[in-house]
Amino acid sequence: KELKSKVEHCQDEISRCEDSMMDQDSEQAKKYKELKKREEQIEDYLSKHDSLLGEEVETKGIHQENIVKLLEAISTGLSRAKMLPSVRDYNELKEDLEFKATEADRAQETLTTLETDKGKLKERFQQTRAARDQDQDRDGATTRQDCCNER
Repeated sequence: KELKSKVEHCQDEISRCEDSMMDQDSEQAKKYKELKKREEQIEDYLSKHDSLLGEEVETKGIHQENIVKLLEAISTGLSRAKMLPSVRDYNELKEDLEFKATEADRAQETLTTLETDKGKLKERFQQTRAARDQDQDRDGATTRQDCCNER
């Protein structure tokens, strides 16, 4: 009986050892799978690294060019802003413009009036000339009749 109990005890011990080995094997297998997966990710990254780096460099270049263009535009805008008149000067220029616009309107009205007067005067002149020509024609006819009557 004692022997039988020792054998059972040894068999139990063997079972526990086998279970322990299985647990270790499955844990090691799990770790191995994780490491394998990580290695694949690293290899994938390394295989794409050159193309990704090229894209990043190209994108960076485009961004740098855009920054330079924006800075140039800002610089130009600031230069133009320095050339703008002050508020006081702007108001004076505005008042001057309004005055000149009013004067231009008056000049246009005067021009229109003068053109109308010119038309009227031209018409009167033509009427006067026509009347004078008729008077001269009548005087000439009368003078001819007088000459004819005298003969």
